[in-house]
Amino acid sequence: MNQKIHISYQATMILIAIFWLIAAIARFITHADIQFRFMAVLMCINGGLFILFAYINFEKLLHKLATFAFLLANIILIFTDQFGLPDLIVLLLNILALILFIILHNQTKNKKKE
Repeated sequence: MNQKIHISYQATMILIAIFWLIAAIARFITHADIQFRFMAVLMCINGGLFILFAYINFEKLLHKLATFAFLLANIILIFTDQFGLPDLIVLLLNILALILFIILHNQTKNKKKE
């Protein structure tokens, strides 16, 4: 597995997680309504999952399938709300993470063949 690509994948996933955690904190601070607080909790969970999936074991198929589904779901869900500059940034980061994930998946698949 190419170490530079793996580190880039992890850094991208952590950057996305930081974005979600900052957005959640901002939502907690600026909104007192229970609906917005609940959304902030979901944003924190999403950020935590990005951190978790940054450190998956690429040797296990279930880990790879869960990560792929998670990234794909995040990309699709971006379009379900209003779309602005923050959404574009997150979309591009998610697409980058997905591309790096696919490259790493292919490298581990090819490594097993050798």
